[in-house]
Amino acid sequence: MERSKVELHGQSYTYRVAGRGPLIVLLHGMAGSSETWERVMPALAADHRVIAPDLIGHGESAKPGGDYSVGAYANLIRDLL
Repeated sequence: MERSKVELHGQSYTYRVAGRGPLIVLLHGMAGSSETWERVMPALAADHRVIAPDLIGHGESAKPGGDYSVGAYANLIRDLL
């Protein structure tokens, strides 16, 4: 499992990625982070490419003031992929 960073819209986002194959995106809950998925990612990565982002304001991702709506999270995931 690899931890990576990407800059989107002027903000830094961290995500974990592992494996190859059909894509699975794992999203953590509120006040969580991609660390939530650390124990299940290796099993899923045996047959899939797995991406688990730290959503905006969580984990090691940017914590800017502003929009934390479901739509903002959806846009982040779209742009990350």
